[in-house]
Amino acid sequence: MLQLFRSNQFLSNILYIPYLIAFALISYYQGMFPQEINPIFSGFFGDKMSSLLGSLSPLQLIIAGNTLVFLQAVALNILCSLHNLCKENNLLPGLFYCLLISFTSQNIYLTDVLIANIFLLFSINEVLSGYKSLDGFKRIFNSGLWISVASLFHFSIIGLAIWAFISILQLRSFRAKERIALLLSLIIPYYLVGVYFYTTNQWDLFLNKLPWKDLFPLSFGSIGLAELPILSLFALFVVLILINSRLLIQKRQMQTQRKVRVVVNFLLVSLLLFLFDMDDIPSFLQLICLPLAILFGGYFSVISKKWGEVYHFILLLLCLGLKGNFLLDFFLN
Repeated sequence: MLQLFRSNQFLSNILYIPYLIAFALISYYQGMFPQEINPIFSGFFGDKMSSLLGSLSPLQLIIAGNTLVFLQAVALNILCSLHNLCKENNLLPGLFYCLLISFTSQNIYLTDVLIANIFLLFSINEVLSGYKSLDGFKRIFNSGLWISVASLFHFSIIGLAIWAFISILQLRSFRAKERIALLLSLIIPYYLVGVYFYTTNQWDLFLNKLPWKDLFPLSFGSIGLAELPILSLFALFVVLILINSRLLIQKRQMQTQRKVRVVVNFLLVSLLLFLFDMDDIPSFLQLICLPLAILFGGYFSVISKKWGEVYHFILLLLCLGLKGNFLLDFFLN
């Protein structure tokens, strides 16, 4: 089955559609299709988005969520192809993005992090494009700007500014004026949003939306048993991909090696954000799906096709086990 996604033909991206539909149908036949979904958005425009999307039926929200995942999977393939992140140009990064996102929830529907991932894809592209680029100043500014816009939907994402700073240092000389540009790009969206709230007499609401007081919302002991299976699986995915990350850069050009390390940095910094966002585990998992999908795609591009099929089959079984609550019953009983 994995062989179908080793093509680099753009039209082959349509293969993601039956893949996503299959996971949705599993939840439906297991009786886990929700009768009602109340989307809750935590960002600065969360109330408006919740009321806007709250009028949609559960089916419409699930269709919208799966459509967004499909488009992001296609964009992820384009990103990997542009920057040669995988040894071969193929559809594997997008495939694993669809698969990993399916792990995070029984049903894929619109969430604040899924929307934020759109802007994070732009930010990753800008950072990678800044390597020895003549328009590096613009690229650096844009990378910070997209991170800041994404954080308006989910505030803890602003911590990825650390990733941008470290990654730019690895890719190019990071001059003082470029550092100032990165800082300004992070501030400007908040300044504009603040102006909007101030002119509409909602300044107190703007201040309350800044969750400084909730930086450490939960202790590790408060993670529920129902969340342990998926957290354990993702922890295993992260450990395995970090252990094998050297395979992704062996016999590759120096430029490619540095760009792959940028993706690894994204994963590591995202893991740190977990300490600030432990009250929303599904959102955290959807965030790390971006770098994990790229690294999984790169890993499956270098291992033998035979073992790739085996590993992919195991991942499918694990996902089906979670969708059908088989793994959850195993952990709890």
